[in-house]
Amino acid sequence: MPDSRPPTPVNRYNSPGHETIIRVVVLLALLHLPSISHAIEEDPLKDMDLNSLTEETFVEEKPKFLSISGYMESRNQLRIKEMDEPVSLRQRLWLDCYLGRDWIRGFANAYFDYDPAVRDWTDDKNELYYLELNEAYLTIDMERVDFIVGRKMMRWGTGDGINPMDLINPRDYRNPIASARADARLPVLLADGIFLLGPVSIEGVFVPKAEVNELPLPDSPWEPKGLRDMRKSAESGEIVLSHGEEPDDWFKDAEFAFRVSTVTGGFDLALLYYNGHTDDPVYHRDYLPDGRLLFTPVYSHYQAYGFNFAKGFERATIRGELAVKPGLLFSIDSNDSSYVEDSDGLTARDLYQGVIGIDRTFSPIFM
Repeated sequence: MPDSRPPTPVNRYNSPGHETIIRVVVLLALLHLPSISHAIEEDPLKDMDLNSLTEETFVEEKPKFLSISGYMESRNQLRIKEMDEPVSLRQRLWLDCYLGRDWIRGFANAYFDYDPAVRDWTDDKNELYYLELNEAYLTIDMERVDFIVGRKMMRWGTGDGINPMDLINPRDYRNPIASARADARLPVLLADGIFLLGPVSIEGVFVPKAEVNELPLPDSPWEPKGLRDMRKSAESGEIVLSHGEEPDDWFKDAEFAFRVSTVTGGFDLALLYYNGHTDDPVYHRDYLPDGRLLFTPVYSHYQAYGFNFAKGFERATIRGELAVKPGLLFSIDSNDSSYVEDSDGLTARDLYQGVIGIDRTFSPIFM
């Protein structure tokens, strides 16, 4: 098979004749070095005080005790066919604040949104002006123990976008394309402890009050069809849609999770456990005395067990996650074989989830 590699360029300076000339020039330069050094009668550095470098002349930059940064963003989303009905005209002011040094630090960020497009597609003006404290937490770093307390985002898992055990933070469905991720997360109040025990890291998270997903506004561009139909049926009086009760009682509806991770043989391995509430509701069905259906959202309590791994190779990375969620409540469709006429419309089933991801880096191709 012919060699497809490009021919090695010939260096005209590597010929034997040129090498001899270069060696002679280097030898003559070395022979003249003593005379050059003796020609300098005075120390050229004698007038320079090498010991005078103080904080005024040499300052090592130290992290500031307090720093505030941020940005302004104008995001405008229009429909191609209906240019006069914009999806979003959100104008955002975002601020980050860092406080502390060394073993104790604080971080907080907040944003203010103004979106005049909200008044065009919904009667609910709650998000025309929107002020939100996003994250605000304190970090304490010690040699083998780290503590984090406050409102924080915490993503668990090795997947990219799909993480079956990423269950600590609820999702924000109010505007799913507000960020780069379609499943934007909401920070929750939590206490996180990380303990380093040799090659093993143990992490425990405690959420004193559960929080659930934020649903989109009525008639918004991101309202799911099922939720829209249910809301319209409730407005027309065909059904009654109850607000239900969210699991927001302090400590009574607490959630917690554990993760044990290690690195061995080039593998990142972790076992995970979660004990909390579903972030999406299922709808309990009941009949009113007048024969109408009453739908009540239910946020059920459940447990989840998971395992994830990641392995890096020279040009590729393989990642995987497994999750088991036993006894998870689901809403039964009326066409389902397990549907019973006088049931509450719910059934408990075991959910098994698995994700495999592969990343591959390719060398650049030169034509």
